[in-house]
Amino acid sequence: MSYSIFYGNSMNSNPDTITTALEMAAQKWPERAALCAVEKQLNWRELYNKVEHLARYWSAMGVGPKSTIACFTDKKPEVVITFLICCRLGAIYCPVNFKLKPKHIRDQLKTANISVVVTQRDRKPILDETLSVLTDPIVIFSIDGTRSSNPS
Repeated sequence: MSYSIFYGNSMNSNPDTITTALEMAAQKWPERAALCAVEKQLNWRELYNKVEHLARYWSAMGVGPKSTIACFTDKKPEVVITFLICCRLGAIYCPVNFKLKPKHIRDQLKTANISVVVTQRDRKPILDETLSVLTDPIVIFSIDGTRSSNPS
């Protein structure tokens, strides 16, 4: 399968990976808006730097190609950042619908063999109900930047 990406009015061959595309965009348009939300806006350079920084941190914590990352947040810029970090590390991105019943969330987490959860503080009560099903220790990264171990 071949594909192309449009850069302004010109079309260039696509980079091999999403992370290469991110790096190229950061080099080509460092100050252009890349990720916009009500609470924050990142340009391409900021987005690239954030993904690279967090990918190095997660990698040092043991996250890698065999890791499955559960993204347990509202629709926030961190969802995109988490996806890009997964692409960078070769990890599996697994969005989790926190509006499901706890039993269904537990089933999804167990079936997906989750090793890391990315969440937000106000999801802690739901996490406390659902993470107990996982037997292996997991790492929890809060979108505010903090890290903790499995609460069970």
